[in-house]
Amino acid sequence: MRKFYTWVVNNPKKILVLFAVLALCGAVLQNLVEVNYDMTDYLPEDTDSTVSLNVMHEEFEGGIPNARVAVRNVSVAEALEYKEKLENCEGVTGVLWLDDSVNIYAPLEFADTDTVETYYKDNTALFTVTVDEEDIVGTVERIREIIGEDNAMTGDAVAKAVATTG
Repeated sequence: MRKFYTWVVNNPKKILVLFAVLALCGAVLQNLVEVNYDMTDYLPEDTDSTVSLNVMHEEFEGGIPNARVAVRNVSVAEALEYKEKLENCEGVTGVLWLDDSVNIYAPLEFADTDTVETYYKDNTALFTVTVDEEDIVGTVERIREIIGEDNAMTGDAVAKAVATTG
C-alpha cells in the first residue's frame, strides 16, 4: 500500500493526464450508450409478470396503454371530440374514455361515481391512450398539438419521448 500512495504523491502530473484522458473517453463514449426505458425488458423470462404480459400480447389485439392524456375545461361533448381526434391521430392505436364504460347519454349522476371520476372530474377528461412503439416521439408530438400546451400528458410513452428528444 505504501508503494501505491508514494507513487501517487510523487506523480501528480501523470495522475492528472490519466484522469483527463479517461474523462475525454467517457465524454466521447457516452453517446454510444443506449437507454432502455421499458422496465418490462429487465424482468426475467420466467417470472409471472413476464409470462402474463406475453399471454396478454398473444390473446388480445392492440398494445398496453402507455400514456394518459388530461384535457381541462371541457364538457362531455367536447371530450368526445377530443377522443375522436386522438383516435384518428397517427401512431395512436387505442383510446379509452368514460364512454367505453358508461352510457354517457344518460345523466352521469346515475352512473357509478368512481367510474365517472376515473375519466371525468371537475370538467377535466382523462384519456387512457395506447401509443404505437414504432413512432413514440412523433406520436407524442402530434398528441401535444391536438391537446395544446395547457393540458397534460404522462406515462411510459411520454417519458420515452422526452428522454429521446432530451
